[in-house]
Amino acid sequence: MSRLLVTFSILVVLLTGCATTATKKLIDLGQESRRNEISSIRHLGYLYETGDGVEQDIGKAIAWYRKGIEEDDAWSQCKMGELYRDGRGVEQNFKVSADWFRKAAEQDDTLGAYFLGRCFEYGLGVEIDEFLAFEWYHKAALDGHSGAQFKVGYFCANGIAVARNEFEASHWYALAAEQGSASAKNNLGRFFENAEYIENHLELAACWYEQAAEQGNAEAQRNIAICYKLGTGVETNLPKAIEWYTRSAAGGNAKAQYSLAQCYRKGIGTETNAVEAVKWFREAAERGHVKAQYNLGWGYAHGYGIEKDAAMAIKWYRVAAKHGHVSAQYNLAQRYRSGEDVDVDMEQAVYWYRKAAGQGHVKAQNSLGYRYKNGEGVAQNHEQAVYWFREAAEKGYASAQDSLGECYYNGDGVEKDYALAFEWFSKAAAQGNKYSQNWLGDMYANGQGVELDMNTAYEWYSKAAAQGHESAVLQLESMGTHHGFTQHGNAE
Repeated sequence: MSRLLVTFSILVVLLTGCATTATKKLIDLGQESRRNEISSIRHLGYLYETGDGVEQDIGKAIAWYRKGIEEDDAWSQCKMGELYRDGRGVEQNFKVSADWFRKAAEQDDTLGAYFLGRCFEYGLGVEIDEFLAFEWYHKAALDGHSGAQFKVGYFCANGIAVARNEFEASHWYALAAEQGSASAKNNLGRFFENAEYIENHLELAACWYEQAAEQGNAEAQRNIAICYKLGTGVETNLPKAIEWYTRSAAGGNAKAQYSLAQCYRKGIGTETNAVEAVKWFREAAERGHVKAQYNLGWGYAHGYGIEKDAAMAIKWYRVAAKHGHVSAQYNLAQRYRSGEDVDVDMEQAVYWYRKAAGQGHVKAQNSLGYRYKNGEGVAQNHEQAVYWFREAAEKGYASAQDSLGECYYNGDGVEKDYALAFEWFSKAAAQGNKYSQNWLGDMYANGQGVELDMNTAYEWYSKAAAQGHESAVLQLESMGTHHGFTQHGNAE
């Protein structure tokens, strides 16, 4: 009896094993069938989306993607996210797009994780959150997504959401570069260019720049142009620099367009060509390059490479000035003060003088001082005049030193102080300022702030007179008549 039971038990186990194996095979077949079905759904959706072999029909593509979504397919969820993001076949909706990317990403879909990272980085359908952006980028990067690897490198290089780490950045850039990312190659070039502790770092930088440039990366094309222009990591080759600047400029890189314009203007690596210079200044200016905007204004003002046009000069000076170009601000102020190409408007002049003066432009500081001194375009204020004269004077600007000396001499905006007046007049006179030279003549002749010394007074009057200072000429004549001074400055 016991033997029968054992035999029966063995048969049950064997039968159960067979059943388990059969069940497993059925499950495997079911899963394979489902995978094939989902693959077919994806394929059909993609064909209708792209019009590959069938008439393009986004509506049908969406219908197939929705079938995939019903099967909880992450790829189909990601495609729906793309369609809502781009507004193709549906009304553009970044929030819905982000929701679909999240669903895909939470199923470990690499592309979904990358797109969700972009949503958090740029605030597309969600609040900007650089930490979550990094988290999702990092997840996709670990799965080998080159775009995500580049983004992780960029975040590390710039200290976004993580501590700045150039080495970690270079690691991720290298991984992306291995997959052909031109942007990563360009950034690797920048990394090596600054890595002075690495042997042959400039050569490595140029190598990466050129690889990225060959792939059409406009920024890399500009960078390798600079290398060939300056001989950084490669032999200097100005024609080669022009070639790369031209390719980058044609690709819309404003900095390259500006550099190319300067090459044509100055004849660097090519013949000087004013027309080409202005052409590229314009291209860069229209893309917001501030220096190009100023130079285009200058071109119109002087008829360089283009017909002279005062209105266009003012237009581009104003555009550059509004973007903070200090020389444009000063030039605009000068025109409003003098009435050159515009109606005189002292308030506008003061406005732009102040803008330029605030950026340290010494001529603007000095001019603003004069406006306050004379009450032109602004309420007269001697203290403010002294402030701006001093700002320019301390930078060594002779005219401001002369004006500041005069303030101390007359007690305008400061307590009268002949010694300080003498000090500032001396600084300006040493730079050849004829007005200060005449002032020194007066101070030596009258013993103001310095011991009376007619011989030295005569010397300073002579220097001022040699530059056409009328008062100094009259003083010399008076000294010759009343004090017996000769042209050599000695009393007979």
